[in-house]
Amino acid sequence: MKPLFILIYLLFTINFCIAQYTKKTTISYIERVHANHKGNDQLNGMTEKILLAFKNGKLKGYYPKNTTKVMPFESFYFHFRGLENSNNIISNCLQEQKDFSALFSYFSDYFDLEYKVNQQEIANNIHQKPKFLQLYLSDINSPSGIEVRGPLFLIEDILTLKIRLLNKDNLIVDSSVSKIILNHQYQAEIVTIDKEHLIPTHRSTVEGTYAD
Repeated sequence: MKPLFILIYLLFTINFCIAQYTKKTTISYIERVHANHKGNDQLNGMTEKILLAFKNGKLKGYYPKNTTKVMPFESFYFHFRGLENSNNIISNCLQEQKDFSALFSYFSDYFDLEYKVNQQEIANNIHQKPKFLQLYLSDINSPSGIEVRGPLFLIEDILTLKIRLLNKDNLIVDSSVSKIILNHQYQAEIVTIDKEHLIPTHRSTVEGTYAD
């Protein structure tokens, strides 16, 4: 009986959360995108290119949950340099010469896209665009075994970079990160609605989080 009770409780919680936010004029939700999930092959290399632009000063990074406080790349490296077993404090010279690809790869498992949607967008089925992208050091890659938030990036800033990725099925054709994000050409699960954590749920099952 206990497993059945837990299942009923979880279903009730999900339905309660959905009923609450559908009454609101705006909702916010976060979806998690796993790069290795089926249908996300086209995302391979995306987070590394975002971090490379961050390193080269072409993209502003922000501290987690704070879009007003800019995170210098040096601060990012100082915090996570232990992943490379490196104690180097990077200077501008070292930053130009150093290969950061190994460090960047630790943040490629998954990322979050945060949406803030008003009632007009929901009512008119306006295609929704995320506001922020949050990188993570997964618990698997973290020396402590605990998930750690990496830099936060504004989607508008990412779209202006016009980042392109190689198409795995056709190496002659590349894919635009802007097109992938704006057209929702990826598989994801909603994990938070208005800061309420949910069992990961596909966006098509949650009213107001997708456009027909």
